[in-house]
Amino acid sequence: MFALARNALRPSLARTFAAPSTAASLHTLPELPYAYNALEPHISEEIMKLHHQKHHQTYVNGLNAAEESYAKAPSTKERIALQTALKFNGGGHINHSLFWKNLAPASGDGGKLADGPLKQAIERDFGSVENFKKSFNAKTAAIQGSGWGWLGYNQTTKKLEIVTTANQDPLLSHEPIIGVDIWEHAFYLQYKNVKPDYLNAIWNVINFKEAEKRFLEASHDLELFSINHLHSLASTSKPSQKHLIMSGSGAMQSKVGNSQVYNDGDQRTTKGTVTDQRERFEFAPPNAHSEIDSKDERSLANRLAAAESHEIDNLSNKTKDTVHDPLEPARSHGNEPSKGAKIDAELKAEEEELLERKGKA
Repeated sequence: MFALARNALRPSLARTFAAPSTAASLHTLPELPYAYNALEPHISEEIMKLHHQKHHQTYVNGLNAAEESYAKAPSTKERIALQTALKFNGGGHINHSLFWKNLAPASGDGGKLADGPLKQAIERDFGSVENFKKSFNAKTAAIQGSGWGWLGYNQTTKKLEIVTTANQDPLLSHEPIIGVDIWEHAFYLQYKNVKPDYLNAIWNVINFKEAEKRFLEASHDLELFSINHLHSLASTSKPSQKHLIMSGSGAMQSKVGNSQVYNDGDQRTTKGTVTDQRERFEFAPPNAHSEIDSKDERSLANRLAAAESHEIDNLSNKTKDTVHDPLEPARSHGNEPSKGAKIDAELKAEEEELLERKGKA
């Protein structure tokens, strides 16, 4: 959200009270990634034209005018007085620019929430997709007057949460994943004053694929990748790249020498030693037919291939209290055996027991 805000809303916070400048870049109305009638019957062509060409254009014009006045304002007092116009029109521009990408025709990506990281996170935080939609609709419909309903990612709790904002206030407390405009201009021509009908219908054209990209960028959470998604991303990875391997049950599995440690706490082999897994991550495709469908996913695969320098420490902190941490080198705390030493001892004892049983047999 903050990256979008930096691009869409100027002046930035850094120059809010800076000396006025006569040179300013004009904001422009973004083109829609689909035709005006592409969201029918769920959102009419008439609404889309008015919403985009008139309402969003008004916010763009208002933001440009406010910034021009701000640049010419002779005093700090006058610049402060312009903050309301900057916030309202700038927020309207930011929110709508996100909203258009948030939608897709039902004949395409609209309304389709595939099994993957976003769906798993929704089910984790709301119980089910249906529970999430009901809760989202109820909280958004309860907004008094105009505003926005959001599915946001809380960077502190590491959870998805439903949030509302008034008027055109942008979502700053969370990373926006899905935003729904509840201003009357977004639905009144088609749904009159029946907000629930509009909110029920819009799920048919929500672009969950775009929402999932935002979620992945916001969360950077490798544990939420489904097996299929990992496999599709993995198919073009080079053998030398670092990798994650997922077990059939969805538990995280990391190579530890010849042994493997799962995030459900189960050590499922009888030999091997713990080594520093920062040098052992790569993608392991299940077959040669998986594909990466877009440049964005290729970019994501590249980011994940570099996970050891960006994400491993975070993942290590999340798992070290509940599982044998394969990402953490063996460390000794005084006379207390290190995690690696404990696992080695357990494996050795297990192997000796097996050999003893074979000898008796």
